[in-house]
Amino acid sequence: WAVRTATTTTLGPGEHRIYLVTLYAGNEYQIKVCGDKNVNDVDLVLHDAEGKELARDKSDDREPSLGFKPEKTATYYVAVYAADLAADVKNAGVALAVTYK
Repeated sequence: WAVRTATTTTLGPGEHRIYLVTLYAGNEYQIKVCGDKNVNDVDLVLHDAEGKELARDKSDDREPSLGFKPEKTATYYVAVYAADLAADVKNAGVALAVTYK
């Protein structure tokens, strides 16, 4: 596996970030997120360029992940949501990595 994209951000309760990525046909991708100790649950959703949901992590944890193999090279949107933060926390650190092979 090689790293395609890696980034970090800070999210408040209920906030989200959307990342624009180009994914290439023929590659297999793993999209992974990790929240710091202030995160109880982070949600991860992959959308196509028209906004159609293609994949969603269904776990209730701070380390969601998705696997995806695009049929065509295109622009996709990766959405990361702070679904649940620890009590009385205003912000939490979240890291995103997109890997491929």
